[in-house]
Amino acid sequence: MKKILIIEDDADTAEVVTLIFESAFEIISVNDLIPIERVIYMNPNIIILDNRLNSGLGSAFCKELKANPFTRYIPVLFFSGEMGLEKIANEVGADAYLEKPFDLIDLENVVRKFSGSLPTS
Repeated sequence: MKKILIIEDDADTAEVVTLIFESAFEIISVNDLIPIERVIYMNPNIIILDNRLNSGLGSAFCKELKANPFTRYIPVLFFSGEMGLEKIANEVGADAYLEKPFDLIDLENVVRKFSGSLPTS
């Protein structure tokens, strides 16, 4: 089963994303940044990453992921309510971005594009 790693500090947002995809994916949800080594071990098919987290910025973490030879191939969907999100996402090498509040269809489409899977309705 394919895996989605959700890195999101807002419990409601993480729960919504989990509910959308749990029938088609193994969901791993964390509420703050984690060591790159953990991401390597988890080996997700896609990472959904918020920008503003308790221990730092998702943008810096994305840059780190894309610089690491073991994680650079993992698609990163960067999402946030922050102004200038497109510019930030492009600067850090995110594969896609969605502004919060996001449309559920857009979220499903991005996950489908990068994982080849879509939850069953």
